[in-house]
Amino acid sequence: CWTMTGDYDFLLHVMVPSVDELNAFVMHRLMRLDGVRDVHTQLVLQNIKGPGHVPLGHLRR
Repeated sequence: CWTMTGDYDFLLHVMVPSVDELNAFVMHRLMRLDGVRDVHTQLVLQNIKGPGHVPLGHLRR
């Protein structure tokens, strides 16, 4: 879970076996938490590149 700036407060990475399981998780777990007003979902269709590193060594003081 990450905190965010902008329109959304949190980003939650959830892995489930099906869209039905995602729906159940959102409706029966997330939406029942105190303080949760809205939930927006996006699905990953394909991973085309794994996590990489951004070179930041030049920023060191």
